[in-house]
Order: sequence, then C-alpha cells, then structure tokens
Amino acid sequence: NVKSGIWVMASPQHLTVATRRLINAAVEAARCNRKVCVELSATQDAACLSVFEESPHPSAESVGDFQTAFGPETPLLAEIDKWIVQRAAERLGGRLELRNISETCDCYRLNLAMHLSDSLPEVP
Repeated sequence: NVKSGIWVMASPQHLTVATRRLINAAVEAARCNRKVCVELSATQDAACLSVFEESPHPSAESVGDFQTAFGPETPLLAEIDKWIVQRAAERLGGRLELRNISETCDCYRLNLAMHLSDSLPEVP
C-alpha cells in the first residue's frame, strides 16, 4: 500500500505506447479465454505495470501447427510488440522485464522510475 501519490516523470506519448500495448494485449488474451491479471504496484524506486498470463506453453509436437500459431499458446506480446514496449520504456528511463513465473505463467512487467508526490511542486 502506498500512502502518498505515485508520480512518474514521463513523456505522455512514450507512456501511452508502452502501457497501451501491454493492456491491449491483456484484453485480447482475455477475449480468447486466456487467464490474465493486470496489476499496478510500486516499489521504493519504481512504479510497475505487470501483466500476468496463464497459458500452456506449446509442446514440441504442436510447434508449427496452425492452431499453435493463432491459439492460446501464442505469447501475450509478439516480438515486435516486446521491442516497441522495451524501446518506449528505455526512453522513459525504465525497462520491460519478461519472466517465466512457472510452466504456465508468464509476467510482463513495465518498470518506471518513481517520484513521490511529496517531492513534486504544487500544481495550481
């Protein structure tokens, strides 16, 4: 629980690109009946947008199968989307982390440097 406001210093365009790609990917996965969880959190140094996705990874036999190419085993973010989100995050001074939490759960986490609202000037 964060008791004060969380602020990140960011270009609105880059922040929009990074967050929209992650959230849209989560929505599309949910529409395909895949389990996803979107979480906003903060550490001492960073504000984080995390998308957790539960789906089975393709078996060796199914690689190259038409259903695998467009089915529930496809990754949440395609390679080009990962690159776009990573580049946007880097331009914001942050990073995109990709972690395999378990055999059936992947995590895509966008980390951005945090500035506590107490240290920011008052907005009139």
